[in-house]
Amino acid sequence: MSDHEHDQKQAALSGDGIVTAVDYLASQEALKNEALETLPYDPTECSATTLGDVATTRQNLYACLTCQEGVCYSCSIQCHPGADHELVELFGKRGYACGCPATRCVLKKKHRRASVSSTGSNGSNSKNSSTATGLTKSAIPAAVALAAVESEDSKPMTGHNFRGLFCVCDEPYNPDVEDRLMVQCCFGTACDEDWFHDSCVLDWISGKPIGPATTTDATTDDLTATIEGENKQENKETLSATGLAKNDIHEIKREEDTVISDYATERKDSIQESVTVAPQLLPITKDELGDAAGFVCWNCVHSEQALFDLIFSAIDSNPTTTDNNNNNRSNNDNVPQDLKPIGRRIVRAGAPKSDYLVLFEDPAYKARLHALATPSPTALPALAPYLSRFPFLFTEETTYTPPLDTSADASEDEAALLNTIPRQQAIAGLKALDGIRASLTTFLRGFAEGDRVVTEEDVTSFFENERKRKKAKH
Repeated sequence: MSDHEHDQKQAALSGDGIVTAVDYLASQEALKNEALETLPYDPTECSATTLGDVATTRQNLYACLTCQEGVCYSCSIQCHPGADHELVELFGKRGYACGCPATRCVLKKKHRRASVSSTGSNGSNSKNSSTATGLTKSAIPAAVALAAVESEDSKPMTGHNFRGLFCVCDEPYNPDVEDRLMVQCCFGTACDEDWFHDSCVLDWISGKPIGPATTTDATTDDLTATIEGENKQENKETLSATGLAKNDIHEIKREEDTVISDYATERKDSIQESVTVAPQLLPITKDELGDAAGFVCWNCVHSEQALFDLIFSAIDSNPTTTDNNNNNRSNNDNVPQDLKPIGRRIVRAGAPKSDYLVLFEDPAYKARLHALATPSPTALPALAPYLSRFPFLFTEETTYTPPLDTSADASEDEAALLNTIPRQQAIAGLKALDGIRASLTTFLRGFAEGDRVVTEEDVTSFFENERKRKKAKH
């Protein structure tokens, strides 16, 4: 090894601004792994072209607030990139096809072109090859495929989740500031598998009003102003009627103002105490809500009251309320798992026993419900019809995901490139960059294996050879 190479290697080992071939290869591998962890699935196919029965399929969806559309994983990357579109992750939802319009979706267009190409269509528009629809015979399969993409089986995306709002409080979700637990309704026939804040669920159980938040302080302040205003007006009218001297009136008014102020303060404190009284002992805790294997909101229970009443007539004759929650909890302690209740119905405070939500606490609750609905000595024959109507309540449900992406090796800078310049130009640039990177990786691997430092002359020589190779192709 020459003295120059030795000095360069020592500089590399000391970290003085020189990146070794080993470091470069390791950084590329780290970038690839990071990309795979963030976006693990292959985003080259719209789910609308790969899913089967949309009505019974569950998939992860994203709400594009910019386009007001619900889209699949792939379209959230390819057609609604984050640089230009505001996306909200909705997680799993049942019964929806990707809502990215076929007229604008780059993946659906690619799928349509591939379908046309596979039929051997040459685009002829001659009268002999025309049909009554104006399409060539060879183009009909592509038209059918496109029609399938715009599935009529898909539910309309009209719920507030697709506007980026959640829970009965109708609030947007901001992961950077949200510190409340959120639970998803596993039934979803009425709420569309909405997400609920733990605090809103507990407020509903306790009988409190639920909906957009109100400010207690503002309410009591307004009430204080009303009390003061009414009393002052009443005293003013009384003083005017007595005909007292002006000085006497001022003295009386000062005394009255003091009394009124003390009275208003006392009333305000009384109101705040009534609002901030010690909370009642609720039948469930936040931890129990978060740990439950399944949560069914009260709206979904109401929508299928007969089903849930039937289930709990067999598994739990005593619904949990704010009055009997201690007994209910103690009865479940130290009970073998196979003898524990499948779940509990939690009745709202002050409401009829039919007004409840459901917590399925046994992780095997679906298998146990399925056993109740199928012929056996302990079965409930009346449950059988619900098996076909709501299979997701009785059997484990899978959420569709695209195939894993095994070739993701783009860095964040490359992803940004796609979002900042015209797409075709970006794609061409990325292809050229990918070719350079592949050649550079091969070039540097020899240095890494030989424990050699890459010199400036080596890099200059590499790019000169690349330019010569490119010229030779042309």
